[in-house]
Amino acid sequence: MVIRINVDSDIFNDNLEVFKALKTAYPRAKVRRYCVQSGGGYSNTGYATITTLLTGKKPKPVFIKYRGHRACGLHEIYWLSAGFVINMKYWNKGIPKFTGDIQFFKCSFKSGYIEKTIAKTRGEAVNNYEIEITDPITINIPAILKPAIEAAMKKCLIYHCRHAVDW
Repeated sequence: MVIRINVDSDIFNDNLEVFKALKTAYPRAKVRRYCVQSGGGYSNTGYATITTLLTGKKPKPVFIKYRGHRACGLHEIYWLSAGFVINMKYWNKGIPKFTGDIQFFKCSFKSGYIEKTIAKTRGEAVNNYEIEITDPITINIPAILKPAIEAAMKKCLIYHCRHAVDW
């Protein structure tokens, strides 16, 4: 039996000792974070949230939304213990622009929950953007996350996007 602990970051970090005791009682317990792929484009704007594994690959979803309101909404849900979240925004007021940030997250019983912004992205097109590294430890991020960043930009442009994108 595997126990998955799904809590918010403040609760987990404040009660880390309690969760460590739970880990000793249940050695196969795992801690996970709720992650999503969502978003889409409108007439002149758009947004996208994409979650990747540490390798930059798309995670396996535990839920895919097929029914109900899907336009520019939630498309897939993942439970991950570590990875990257790419938040991208788009607007076209004469000159199209993309802006976004890349966040790293990791949750474990040893170190608790860590989440920090490691890079910012800006650009005018899917193939014309730059990445500003804000955390010097993560210098190889552009090469790993290039397909996911471009998928987030494309998702921002898909009018009333109703499905998850692949990369």
